Amino acid sequence: MKSRALLVAWLALAAPTTHAVIIAGTDGTTNTTAPGNGAPWDYVGTIGGATGVFLGDYGGGGWVITANHVGLGDFLLNGVTYTAVGGSGVQIGGADLFVFQISSSPLLPNLALSATTPNAGASVTMIGNGLNRAAPELFWSVDTNGNPSGDTSGNAWIWTTRPDATGANTFGYNWGSGNTLRWGTNQITGTATFNSTSLLYTTFNAITGEAQGAVGDSGGGVFYQNGSTWELTGIIAYIGTENNQPGSTAVFGNVTDFADISVYRSAILTAVPEPAGTAAWCAGLAAALAVWRRRRDRAGAGNGA
Repeated sequence: MKSRALLVAWLALAAPTTHAVIIAGTDGTTNTTAPGNGAPWDYVGTIGGATGVFLGDYGGGGWVITANHVGLGDFLLNGVTYTAVGGSGVQIGGADLFVFQISSSPLLPNLALSATTPNAGASVTMIGNGLNRAAPELFWSVDTNGNPSGDTSGNAWIWTTRPDATGANTFGYNWGSGNTLRWGTNQITGTATFNSTSLLYTTFNAITGEAQGAVGDSGGGVFYQNGSTWELTGIIAYIGTENNQPGSTAVFGNVTDFADISVYRSAILTAVPEPAGTAAWCAGLAAALAVWRRRRDRAGAGNGA
């Protein structure tokens, strides 16, 4: 059984830098500009050392969504800092999701939110502000039956580092450092529930460009292309690691958990005010109807009805 962990637990001790999702293959430094597949790269920014996603303009103001354990904070997007509006934050449905207003807007069209959960196997693009990876691939032989000397916790797997792939049965990378957002792709593996949050998750495989979450990716966006429309389908929240896995590593077989937006879509749209354009249109329509009714009533009175 995998152990799940928050992705911002260490931030109070970290230097104030931006980082990136772990990706497999090459030296791990690619995917730092907008993906060619059209995923909404320009909507993902940073909140301190974590991540947030611009939702759009609602009720005349811009709104951001992130993980609840990230919370309220100024939002840096495309080189511009947008001040968080104090007191505007709302936790969504008791889950690890949080929306808040920013003082001005990037003036981007509103994001589409997934209304249904993509099927297992669906391709997604993950964009986050988590730790980069060290370049070299790591190799371990893992004994799933033994216990380290002095361990009394039960069946704690024993991890032995190997100099190369000879005799190894597990592979991955060390976490490193970085200073830029990064994207990667993956496929939805299944569903889970953790911290009262309905989740989707992906599994990290040795496929070049495939993404895995790391510390700092909390609040990052997971996007799914539904027909010709890119939808926000998840917000990154946790990672799942193996039994007794060495710290600060990304291992093939680890999972990345993200809140299932389709489950919380109605609650999100309830938490933010209705779009300003819609509100104005509705107000205009109501005024027009009122005028029409007054005219009709006066005409009826003149005819002695």
